[in-house]
Parts: sequence; structure tokens; C-alpha cells
Amino acid sequence: MNGFRNERLRKRAEQALNSGGFEGAEVSATTLKEVLHELYVHQAELEIQNEELRTAQQALEASRIQYLQLFQSVPLACFTVNAAGIVCEANAAAERQFGLPLRRLKGRPLTLMVESLDHGRLFTALARLRDSGQWTRQEYAFVGTHSAIDGLADARMVELDDADKGDILLTITDVTERNAWVGELQNARDEAERSRAAYHHILQAVADGICGLDADGAITFVNAAAQSMTGFGASDLVGRGFDRLAGGEAADGGRRAVTLSLADGLVRQVADGRLHRKSGGDFVAELTVSPILQQGAITGAVVAFRDVTARRTAERALAESERRHRTLVQSLSEGLAMRSADGTVLVANAMAERLMAGPAGVLLDPRSHPFESRRPGDRTGRA
Repeated sequence: MNGFRNERLRKRAEQALNSGGFEGAEVSATTLKEVLHELYVHQAELEIQNEELRTAQQALEASRIQYLQLFQSVPLACFTVNAAGIVCEANAAAERQFGLPLRRLKGRPLTLMVESLDHGRLFTALARLRDSGQWTRQEYAFVGTHSAIDGLADARMVELDDADKGDILLTITDVTERNAWVGELQNARDEAERSRAAYHHILQAVADGICGLDADGAITFVNAAAQSMTGFGASDLVGRGFDRLAGGEAADGGRRAVTLSLADGLVRQVADGRLHRKSGGDFVAELTVSPILQQGAITGAVVAFRDVTARRTAERALAESERRHRTLVQSLSEGLAMRSADGTVLVANAMAERLMAGPAGVLLDPRSHPFESRRPGDRTGRA
């Protein structure tokens, strides 16, 4: 087409020159040589510029191919979107993530790729980006071919030579698996927190005093019963050594049991330990020290104790009463014995023991036959 127009233009110029309609100035041979030289120089300049343009065009094409390859190799799903919300370009990662070939992604409305509940949020964010250039990364629910996709979206304005290629580059990071892991982790944390709260309530409801200790013997936990028995609050005990409660003497059984159990990991029981009260004085307590073992290492211990002061007082009173009654029974001048149904002597005082050892024993023994039947004429023999 351009060749045909140039040919017509040349013919019109020749006709004008031959018909005298175009008058040229007379030029000398020197001037013609100069003009010819200038034309050659101009031609050389044009050829150099043309070569530079071809080189620049080749470099631009190579750069375009390089950036296209880079765009296609990005591991994140990338789209270019125009003002109408239509996908103009997409990379291979987007094809894999959404399960659609590139030919179906290009020209696809974003409304078909985003859950309807997120349409308003996404398009409002895109409009704000076009107006102010501001974008906030946030998650949107996208629609894949096989399942829903939790996508962390980022966007920025781009200037492309072809306006039909879109004006926004949208990148989407698939965080579906991450969100699933986070959900499972949160569920596990919630379950652990519920279990911890349940164990805490159980420990608080136990009637025995319970103290948790770390590996150094410092108190980390005390339940309500321990606070009630000792009068110390949790703030008085947590972070302090167990000797805050145990007897102050070095040979105290409770403190020694804690030290040994934290050293060798064995459970120990103390029948008559002594613990302090905040109001002053001590009380007698039964203690059980149970080490906490985690992967073979001693990480702490649990000390359970109960106030046995009243029980020990009652036991001493009972023992004293038994001693008095035993003395009273033993001092009787009459024989006193208690037998079982089979005749076994259960209790007998001193007088009863002397009588049973003598002739009266057959009278006190229900298994004996003291009066045997005799026939007439029998005589009692003498030793």
C-alpha cells in the first residue's frame, strides 16, 4: 500500500517538473557535490538510526519475553485486572491454583472467582487503590474449580502499553492449608485450656492441700485447701521455696523428702511432718511428695498434705484411755477373761491367767468336761 502511494507521488512530482510547474534554482557543480555529500551523510545517519532502532526493538522484545517468563514463573497466582473487573492476564500459578486453563481465566469476571460475600470488600478495595493508591493486604474467599480457596490478596497499580491488558496487578497467596493448620492449632489450644481449667477446678476442689513445685523446689501453685490450712495466700507462696511452709529445722521430714524426691525422682511419704501457719505456730501434716517426670527428666514435684493434728490428738487420747483401762482391769482382784466362740482367750487379766493355770482352769474352759458320769461301785482313786 505504501509503495503504491510513493509511486503515485513520484509520478506527480515528475509531471510537475516536466510541465514547468515547478521551477528549480540553477545550481553549480560544486553545490551539487555538496548536496550529494549531505545526502550521503544523511543516508548514513538514517541507516545508523535504523540500526539503533532495530537493536533497541530487539532488546525490548528480549526484555518483554524475559518479563513474560518471569511473570509466568512467579509461584503466586497473578492477574491483571481492568476497571470493569475483568481478568486480562494470568500466570501459570493462577492456572494451577484455580484449576482453569489460561484461555478460560483471561476475560473471566472477578465476580465468578470470589465468594459473593466478599464481592463488596474486594471491589471497594480495588476502587480505593485506583483513587488513592492505597491497598491493605487482607484475606478473601475465592472460588476454585474443586474447592474454596482462602487467599491473601495484594494489589498495585501498573501501567501497561496496552490499556486492554489491565491497570491493576493482583497477587493471591493460597493460605487455605495454613488456615486449616491454624484452626487445628487453635482447637488444640482451646482443648488444652479447657483441660487446664478442668484440672484447676479439680485441684481447687480437693480437700487435701496441694502445692506444685518446679525443679528448684519453688512453689508454682497452691490450691484453696492449702491456703485454708496454712493461712497463706497464693501471692505469699508462689515463687517462694517450699521451706516457706516446711519446718525450719534442717532435719525436718517434709523439707528433706522434697529435696530427695527432686534429686532421685522417687515418691516419698512423711507421716508426721510439720508445716507453718501464717498466724504463727505449726501443725502436724501427712505429706506425699510425687516427682514430675517429663522425658526422663525431673521437672518438678507435687506435694499433697492434710492436717492430721486432730487425728493425732485423738489417737494419743485413745492410747491413753486404753492404757488406763488396761491398768484398771489388770488391778482387779477378780479374774476377768474374754473368749471367742471357739474358746480362744482374747483378753485376760492377771488374776484370770493365774486361775486358768490352776484347778479352776477346767471351769473357765468351755471345752472341758469337769463332771464325768460314774457307775455304782466306782471308787475315786488317790494319787
